[in-house]
Amino acid sequence: MRKYFKYLLGISLLLLFGLFIRAQVFEIFLVKSEGMLPSLLKNDYVLVNKMAYGFRSGLIGAYLKMPDNIKVGEVILFESPLEDAKPFIKRVVALGGDEILYRGGKLYVNTELRSLETIKFWDSEFTHLGQYLAGEKDFYVIHKEQSMESPYKVIAYEFGEKKSFGPFKVPEHSVFVMGDNRPASRDSRFFGAVDVNNIIGKASALVFSCENMFERYPIFCVPSSIRFERVFTKIP
Repeated sequence: MRKYFKYLLGISLLLLFGLFIRAQVFEIFLVKSEGMLPSLLKNDYVLVNKMAYGFRSGLIGAYLKMPDNIKVGEVILFESPLEDAKPFIKRVVALGGDEILYRGGKLYVNTELRSLETIKFWDSEFTHLGQYLAGEKDFYVIHKEQSMESPYKVIAYEFGEKKSFGPFKVPEHSVFVMGDNRPASRDSRFFGAVDVNNIIGKASALVFSCENMFERYPIFCVPSSIRFERVFTKIP
């Protein structure tokens, strides 16, 4: 009897440890939209580091110490500001106190143009993603944007999206987020700045990627459609 009790206790402790790791240390997030193209594709599995910005209590939905190490250019997972919606994954483009302006498909932060280089979509390395873009592809361009960490590339319309934004000053203890696929992303232009306490963690790396999922079990990948070139790669 004691032997079985020890086994049950051991299994219970392992399960509790696993739940703690997922709740407080890291989790795998499955991307289900094209809002972060070209950096993240639909059905990418992303490793999220929940300790990147400190300890966040799930009970109170807040950090015990206000994070001060969030950087522009980082991709984050955060609680959805929309009712009955799952967490969102977007890129931080501005911090509290910054003034943001989005005009003609180009990003300005504190009057500084962040969109440095522009090339036609068909001249880029992302032409294979054209199947995921709506409308006439000739109107799409790729912007290279500068951040604190490293440059990243975004998709925009050549003459700018219909919805411009700003100028808008980001409140303190908040971040302004945008999807890299600017014409198709619901982000801070629609729902406002994100409170730092609503940030779940930093998207650290891609661990798996799949073109197609099983229709009846949409969290499981069809083996023949694995994108091996994206497995265990860095997020731009």
